[in-house]
Amino acid sequence: MDLAQIKTEARRLIHLDQAGQAVAALQDGMSQFGADAEAHGLMGAALARSGHEAAAVSHFEQAVRLDPARAPNHYNLGVAYERVGRAEWALEGYRQALLRDPAFEQAWMAYYRLAPLIASTGSPAPNS
Repeated sequence: MDLAQIKTEARRLIHLDQAGQAVAALQDGMSQFGADAEAHGLMGAALARSGHEAAAVSHFEQAVRLDPARAPNHYNLGVAYERVGRAEWALEGYRQALLRDPAFEQAWMAYYRLAPLIASTGSPAPNS
């Protein structure tokens, strides 16, 4: 299998709620073939679904570094930050997603859900 096939299999496994198997497949594939933004995004999703949110953050961060123009990378990073309690950073992830895709409905919903909470605590969002 090449990396494209491994990513397809990982998507299938994640969809079937077999995230642990997806993590294993992606680890093998990424060590053998290297990794692109999509592979890191899938690894982040698989780790998050298997309860390893902190580990997922680093993969979503890498996906953003490798493909910063892709709005879902920023959105997924925002979700991961929110799950590990970094609300200010999550809000910035959603904002960055919206800058890249103003029609990204999930990002709008997350942004408007989280922004009032950030405003009420007085915590500033990070600069990007």
